[in-house]
Amino acid sequence: MKLGLILWILISAHLSHARLSFTPVRGIIMEAPSCQELQKHAQSIAQWTQSMNKQSYNLPECFCSSKSCQMDVAPVSPYFVKQLSNFDGDYGLSSTFRGPNCFNAALVFANALPRIRFTHSLELSAVLKSPLCVERKPSEKIEPGDILVVRDIQDPFFEVHAATYISEGLSFSKLGEGSLSPYEYALDIEKGYGVQDEDCRRVYGTPAPGEKCYSQRYTNYFKCRSEVSFISQIVNQKDGLVEKARVIYAETSDFDSKLSGIVMKGNKVPSENLGQMQSELRVLYERASVVEQDSSLNKETQELVRLMRFRIFSLFEQIRWIGEATKNKSLQQPGLPAPAL
Repeated sequence: MKLGLILWILISAHLSHARLSFTPVRGIIMEAPSCQELQKHAQSIAQWTQSMNKQSYNLPECFCSSKSCQMDVAPVSPYFVKQLSNFDGDYGLSSTFRGPNCFNAALVFANALPRIRFTHSLELSAVLKSPLCVERKPSEKIEPGDILVVRDIQDPFFEVHAATYISEGLSFSKLGEGSLSPYEYALDIEKGYGVQDEDCRRVYGTPAPGEKCYSQRYTNYFKCRSEVSFISQIVNQKDGLVEKARVIYAETSDFDSKLSGIVMKGNKVPSENLGQMQSELRVLYERASVVEQDSSLNKETQELVRLMRFRIFSLFEQIRWIGEATKNKSLQQPGLPAPAL
């Protein structure tokens, strides 16, 4: 049994969520004790979808038996939710290879990342600290599509889980990085990932030593804009996106696209090509480091190149995981040195 599937089973056991069934024929079936509860969740999902495409939706029909009620929420769900939940059975593959995880899903669904593949916790931290995202202040209303992130100062990786906020208690995320780990709607995901204190369910900033949530898990919320809008901002500046930064971005994006196709669609690539890709990523990583430190660049361009270094770091790790799955030791070479936050 794969690590990702084990993780999903353990987490699911602690989640308070409406039960779901993922099949192409039945859609995305949400089950709950009453139609009232299902209608509330469906309305929240429809509002989330409407915030993206500006369309209006009628709530799906609710059907009840003597034991429970069911509703297919696929008609009111965003297109990518329907695509990712369209399994060939109750527990089909969500990806060909291990890698795509909750960090990646939250950023992709917020348009802060373009591709589905493995995203390291360091990359998540970097994007959330970048001009792409702004933390929601306590006085601000959390909106559908915002990123909910569970954090733990005591955890060596700091980032514990990330999800797309839909409404109070309802979110959508990927539970683990395994190829069998599902993308799923869930209730009270923070509690499932260890946020037990009610006061820690919405924290602003990082708790200081001695503060209540410093020694336990807590939740921050972020509003993020698209990567495309950030690049447009750079392009429209007086000096624009200088050539050496543009090349770093273009080459990184090309690797990103290729690896996403391999991981998600199983695109066939000879192992020697993946080995060559690793070598090129290592060189690109160093080139990006040099460009990032160029003081002649404006701060937004430097930030874009910096984000590409974190992206390259994640892509390199994704290839190492492909090597692990295919038992190809040549692809399991030592990773890149971790970029500094």
